[in-house]
Amino acid sequence: MLLSAVATCLVAQSNMQLNNFWENTYFINPASINEKYSAELALAGRQLWAGNEGAASTAFGSATLYDADMHSQFGLKVIGDHIGYTTRFDGALTYAYSLFLSKDVHLHMGLGLGYQFLTYDLSQVRTSDPNDPVFNSNKLADRSNFNSDMGMELYTKNLRIGVSGQHLFSTFNLADTLLGNSTFYAYVNYKEDLKKYINMSYGVCLIDNHGKYTLNSIEYSRDVYQLHLTTAAYFKVTPTAPVFNIGGYTRLPINYAGKKYIPEIGGLFGIEIGDNTYLTYSVDFNMSNINRNSIGTHELMLTYKINPRRKCRTCSF
Repeated sequence: MLLSAVATCLVAQSNMQLNNFWENTYFINPASINEKYSAELALAGRQLWAGNEGAASTAFGSATLYDADMHSQFGLKVIGDHIGYTTRFDGALTYAYSLFLSKDVHLHMGLGLGYQFLTYDLSQVRTSDPNDPVFNSNKLADRSNFNSDMGMELYTKNLRIGVSGQHLFSTFNLADTLLGNSTFYAYVNYKEDLKKYINMSYGVCLIDNHGKYTLNSIEYSRDVYQLHLTTAAYFKVTPTAPVFNIGGYTRLPINYAGKKYIPEIGGLFGIEIGDNTYLTYSVDFNMSNINRNSIGTHELMLTYKINPRRKCRTCSF
């Protein structure tokens, strides 16, 4: 029975979300459109709790194409997550439309249709009881599922206000959460665009992880909330050309049912390494005893933006 408990924990601990999603909110919202460029490619790698054997490692990839005449963005997002002996894959095709409320205010609306797949490498399983009934049950069987994302974003030159939901189909399927629970986001991000050598950015995001818990053999739905706060300074060689940024953030879990959740703190660094090419690094530390055996969670993201649009009234971001 120990194997069954471990399998559940391994999947539950994996949080397939970027630390630095402020630089590319498309990772959490299919409605996020970068109207400044005709296309954007991004790759990211994340190592959770480096130094701990079996901790999750995650790879992200996305590609978006924006048609200014159609006010439409077409996108593809792929996420691969490996933790212990489990491997999970998420892929989604997205569509977003930009409604021009005025020349300076646009409302983005987006939908995504995704496919999820979870598999187990039983050759990596170590158990003291080779007759553990879990091996002969469907708890370690490969599984797959279709899912859906949805979001909206109010977009101006300096401000993003967005709401989104990931894995919405899972909201109605609490009986099987191994493929991931539904997650909901509400965020505000403000970024200065002043002709000076340092511009500031501030972000607030409320995250709701909607899933289930069991009490006295009865299953209940639950919502666990996190508050994500971030700030960053963008440095420029000239008053109009950002070169690198440095920032910090914290995640403040909100207590649920009397349980105490441990906060995390982290730092961000980004630099322009070529024309329209950006490299971003982040590190964060969980303020619990797990840090005794860990050197933090590390994340690296490379972004390439294609064909900048010169005439864009909402392009601070």
